[in-house]
Amino acid sequence: MRDFRDCLEDCSLTDLQFSGHSLTWSNGSISKKLDRILCNEKWFEQFPNSIGVFGKPGISDHSPCCAFLDHHMPAQKRSF
Repeated sequence: MRDFRDCLEDCSLTDLQFSGHSLTWSNGSISKKLDRILCNEKWFEQFPNSIGVFGKPGISDHSPCCAFLDHHMPAQKRSF
């Protein structure tokens, strides 16, 4: 983990603000936040209103994610 943290610092990468599921991986009994959307300063300058969205897990044990370039995300369907 120290090497990974050092790599993030060396590359000036930080997490993109996100919404949706905060725990992105599960094996059925344990859930963790493993997945991230990483961006650098150039990204934030180019897309200052970008946001990541983590969806519900489907066939994978990881949640799908999508980066939107502005806050105008498509409305999510809600069940009754």
